[in-house]
Amino acid sequence: MDLYLNDKGTGRFIRQEIDFEAATNGSVMFGDLNNDGWLDIEYSGYSDKTSTALKTYINQQNGSFADLTPDNLTGAFQGQSTLADINGDGTLDIISTGNGDNWVCLAPIYYNTTDGSGHLSFRHVPETESGILGVSRANPLVADFNADGRMDMIINGEPSDGSGFRNRIYYQNEEGKFTMDTSYPIVPVNKDGGINMGDWNGDGNMDII
Repeated sequence: MDLYLNDKGTGRFIRQEIDFEAATNGSVMFGDLNNDGWLDIEYSGYSDKTSTALKTYINQQNGSFADLTPDNLTGAFQGQSTLADINGDGTLDIISTGNGDNWVCLAPIYYNTTDGSGHLSFRHVPETESGILGVSRANPLVADFNADGRMDMIINGEPSDGSGFRNRIYYQNEEGKFTMDTSYPIVPVNKDGGINMGDWNGDGNMDII
């Protein structure tokens, strides 16, 4: 993985000499994970061709990044991860999807529990606790779809149970559990498709494409 710095808006990008661990078949995200006002990097994928990885690089505010990955982050490949404040506490959490090292489909949530001292930590919530089905080849999106003030999710992908590649919407309740909505199914896409969201008609509600 390489980071290219925009050279003062000239349209020229300069490769930075930063030693990131290589990974394939994953995703990369920018976000301020420790709330210091600087963008950090979170990425997932198949690392060095031997194992999966979910890596956390914290911006050192001097042009460098430090690998401060907590021990309890489980890697996945053939999927994507998303940063969002899922529980509304003002810090960015992680929803990570894909295949684990044993090819079991995953979708754990990592709630950011970083304290004021800057020590980076996450609370791991497995699929059996969150209510979200593990999937591969997925693209999780987080938004408040039913305007109740809590973050919900739409996740496309293929689970291990053989139920097929589908779009699944999950609504979060006040206890932080997610329930799949089966009332209004969205037409499935195939493994080469994707989903995105936006307020297409300007009514203040998130729509899905």
